[in-house]
Amino acid sequence: MNPALTLHLPILATYYDAAELVDAPDFTHQPVVAMHLTYTFTGLGPSNNYDVTITSADDEPVVSGTVTIEGGYSDETPGAPVSLPDSVDSAVVQAFGAALTDLVPIGQQFSTIPCWDYYPDWSVELTFEDGTVVTMANNASNAVGIGGPWQVEIDGLNYMQYSYRFPKAIRDLFHALRLPFGETAAMGCGGGSDPLFDSYPRTGDNG
Repeated sequence: MNPALTLHLPILATYYDAAELVDAPDFTHQPVVAMHLTYTFTGLGPSNNYDVTITSADDEPVVSGTVTIEGGYSDETPGAPVSLPDSVDSAVVQAFGAALTDLVPIGQQFSTIPCWDYYPDWSVELTFEDGTVVTMANNASNAVGIGGPWQVEIDGLNYMQYSYRFPKAIRDLFHALRLPFGETAAMGCGGGSDPLFDSYPRTGDNG
């Protein structure tokens, strides 16, 4: 089967995260030495704006960055910076390398936003021991979980993750950092586009 067909919405809805498809790339077998995560969330409720860097991730991780929540649903003063711990368990960061599984090739990266009042935008840059740098992002898509589908460029080729492995690593990191996710006030979904045609747009189609 042409792997592009796995992006067709009826197939995606049925088989997403149903089974392990592809092992993580070989470069992920080495340690992650640094991470840079940005996360914004907007909607009718509170707005989150996170910019977190973790260095020395393979030894004694050092956490730095800025975290603010606007809107007043948290215990923090609205708009005040939220404190970050100075460090985090290295295993929590190393899990991100192993989470780069189930990457299926796509024609081009895309954004799909079928939901309203739920606007997460993620970027997670991982630096490995040999200097390899990859950036996983949802491109503001909100069709899946905490935001997604997640996409990445590796060696000039684009891929989409066909599972929740990477978001699960993020959930564990947020738990360790004591960071909340954005909260929707009136979320709903409908009328989503087909990722197959988002990734492989038809040319010469006059509608």
